[in-house]
Amino acid sequence: MPKQVFRRALVALSALTLMLAFAGVASATNYIVLYKAKGVPADGGAVIRSAGGTVVASYAQIGVILADSSSSTFSADLMRDNRVQAVSATANFATRLDDTESASGRPAGGRSAEHAGH
Repeated sequence: MPKQVFRRALVALSALTLMLAFAGVASATNYIVLYKAKGVPADGGAVIRSAGGTVVASYAQIGVILADSSSSTFSADLMRDNRVQAVSATANFATRLDDTESASGRPAGGRSAEHAGH
């Protein structure tokens, strides 16, 4: 994978992680749409909407749109656009923490389960 594409994908994944951290529970699937060019086409939002999606964030400087859609053909519809390099659902990219669990894996305000009772 060319270094430039890897860097763009890494930035997009970072942005997606932030998006998922603040996302509510919804039936739509989140997607990363990566364009071949270093930019998002002027009609990028319209193309996302016509495929049955909603633009969550657009990063024109790196050619990435974060979108959500409940359409089962969303990815395939976008891949028909020759400007799109990749469309990927993000269901397996992150893990949501339970409200009672901190980022360290310990219950909020307490010790980890392995230290309980010691």
